[in-house]
Amino acid sequence: EEEGRYLQILGNATEEAQTRRSKDDVLFKLINEGDQEGFESAVRANPKGITKSSPDGETAIHYCFLRHRREMVKFLLNNYPHTAKHRYTSGEYCGQTCLHLAIIQK
Repeated sequence: EEEGRYLQILGNATEEAQTRRSKDDVLFKLINEGDQEGFESAVRANPKGITKSSPDGETAIHYCFLRHRREMVKFLLNNYPHTAKHRYTSGEYCGQTCLHLAIIQK
């Protein structure tokens, strides 16, 4: 029950913000659209972009998890393993890594 409540909160709290950010940031837009090829190309062209935090404190790997973009997550972890240590930098999920999201999403 607690897990279900957490997932509901997570979904409700981030859905609107994700859509808003997707219009402002190319990387978040590619994730939102599920454009794997474009995402990989953008990351390779500017690897520092994956460390950029959104207003909610999430980085690209968090956003990939939240949007269920498993192939993008695999790409990041295989090519940029340090992204596994990225933490939310603000908000309700401050301090959480993608591991937290992986456990919740199973």
